[in-house]
Amino acid sequence: MISHLDMKEIQPQQLGMCLVEADLITPEELKIALNEQKAIGKPFAEILVMLGFVKQQTIEYFIENILLSKQHQIQTQTSNNTDVALSEQANSTQINAMFAKPRSHQLQAYLYPKGTAKFLLKIVVFLTIANLITSLCQLYLPDYPSRDFLKMIFNLDGETNVPSSYSALVILFCSVLMAIIAQTQKLAGNQNFRSWIGLSVVFAYLSIDEFMSIHELLIEPLRNALNTRGVLYYAWVIAGAAFVLIFLILFGKFIFTLPVKTRNLFFLAGTIYVMGALGCELVSGYYADYYNSTDIIFVLMTTVEEVLEMLGMIIFTYALLSYISNHMKGVDVGFHILAPRKQQLSS
Repeated sequence: MISHLDMKEIQPQQLGMCLVEADLITPEELKIALNEQKAIGKPFAEILVMLGFVKQQTIEYFIENILLSKQHQIQTQTSNNTDVALSEQANSTQINAMFAKPRSHQLQAYLYPKGTAKFLLKIVVFLTIANLITSLCQLYLPDYPSRDFLKMIFNLDGETNVPSSYSALVILFCSVLMAIIAQTQKLAGNQNFRSWIGLSVVFAYLSIDEFMSIHELLIEPLRNALNTRGVLYYAWVIAGAAFVLIFLILFGKFIFTLPVKTRNLFFLAGTIYVMGALGCELVSGYYADYYNSTDIIFVLMTTVEEVLEMLGMIIFTYALLSYISNHMKGVDVGFHILAPRKQQLSS
């Protein structure tokens, strides 16, 4: 095991360049790791492992047997320069033989909590502007080619269109992240993996519902059965409120066991999402029942509703990525497609 004193002797740039020379990482990976260290201030070796560029055992072996050994040779040099050069060449050859990664065309993506949240927020801003522009054109401009079509594909309150596809994909992405967390917790022997699986299943259903608006099929049956009016004009909110209550009963205790930051972000995301999905739906239902469901005021109401739902999911996505980044060190998720020759060698 390498001591903290030994680690202080190794500068990040020095370690990074040696790893590049040994063909353990690429120059692009070195640049990414150095930028990440500047951003979060963690030890350079830990960042390399966290990003999945190099295994922890490889780092320790490399530093202890190559870099520190090389420094010791320089400090206590008793042989001539030719012997030192031959020793360094032998060490480099040994490392290349043991740890060198076959270089091929690779496509790698790195997710950062803040960067991902900002990217999703930009999409929401674009969709909101597109929705408002197409709605105003439909309400106040004469008919022109593709007017109604553009309104349909950018309508935030619509289904099976661009905004609903975006929202469904974000919710599905959260479901996948929670499935990854569940599998990792299971491998670690933590019993809370069952709760993560349950959350993943719930969000997988919500993703389908967001795209197809399944919950709206409840409006007519409940409205006719209960004779709802006003704020309950969209009667599905009754079932929606029951769903939220059951969700809190099933997962509330588990959420309270999460780290403080994650727990607070979960509740913030849930509050904003429910305010949009249920709160704004009550208001827009009242307006649609007693006034109008086609004017600009109703459009603004539904826009606020959908934007709140999207913002809630952005915060939830950020919470999950932050949880993985801060509390699941060393997790490396990847997809590896092997050529037939490599498959034969690995089997």
